[in-house]
Amino acid sequence: MAHPGVKQNCDAFCFWPCSWPPPFRLQSLVDWAFQSGFIRCLPDRPDLRCRGKGADMPANAKQTSRRDFFARFRAVSTTHSDQTDDVIRPPWAWHLDARCTGCGDCAPACPEGIIAFDGRNHPVIDFTKGECTFCGACSHACAEDVFDATADTPWNLDITVAKTCFAENGIYCRSCGDVCPESAIRIAPQLGGRARVIVNEDACTGCGACLSACPADAISITPQKEHAHG
Repeated sequence: MAHPGVKQNCDAFCFWPCSWPPPFRLQSLVDWAFQSGFIRCLPDRPDLRCRGKGADMPANAKQTSRRDFFARFRAVSTTHSDQTDDVIRPPWAWHLDARCTGCGDCAPACPEGIIAFDGRNHPVIDFTKGECTFCGACSHACAEDVFDATADTPWNLDITVAKTCFAENGIYCRSCGDVCPESAIRIAPQLGGRARVIVNEDACTGCGACLSACPADAISITPQKEHAHG
């Protein structure tokens, strides 16, 4: 039996056969497919006329690339799923998961411009853009009780140096040690012209200055699992 309201002798290519009811409603997918010309006949969308073969696209139709379209679905899925908090949150944001409203006020307040947002519109730190100076501007801009400046530490981070490090491969480089404001990174010479990068965990504040300075992209900074924010 034909689906109600469907033109039976339509010679247009349909996303599903005209005699079958659509198995689901994924509105944005339908809109994108119609605008891109993949479907020309919509059973229950009176606002979109059935277009036959060779019909012109509406003048105001927006062509959306497949990459942009499916990127929107990835953003939605991360918003509503339980995530492992493996990103770096702003310093002292110990109550972020429970109390952050996603208002976004913290990002423009950051003078270093290193705050971005995840799929839930919660702030994350992007050390590729610079270092954290612990100025507290993000916490001052937050209207919720997300930050706890009385905590013993702003965050607990692990810093690792990969084998691609120039110094450890015999190429002279002191970039990370030179930019560290706490002198927490030592480049120890080794036999054969190589060097060993040693991070003093007690002195390291996790500011991230070393990450963006590394020409080999050998430094990674991740939150300690047992001390994840939230």
